[in-house]
Amino acid sequence: YLSYAIDCVLLTAALMLATMLPSAVFANGWLHVKLALLLAYIVLGSMALRRGKSPSIRRACFVAAIGIYAFMLTVAHTHQPNGVFYHLTGN
Repeated sequence: YLSYAIDCVLLTAALMLATMLPSAVFANGWLHVKLALLLAYIVLGSMALRRGKSPSIRRACFVAAIGIYAFMLTVAHTHQPNGVFYHLTGN
């Protein structure tokens, strides 16, 4: 049940952040991307921990969840929807 509690806390914090920030933040799109990545991370984490039918599917979901988490951190750090790729495009 710990993973359910962590997922609920993450979603609650994300929704609270969305309601507290001014509407101008939504014009940039980084928060929308971060919320979408959070939902994908939760689904992949669930597949990696429980719902994956085979060990290879669970492993692939685990690796994808870690990659999404890392990209989510770069989106949060840069406040840009393309995260780490923002710096690679020369902006």
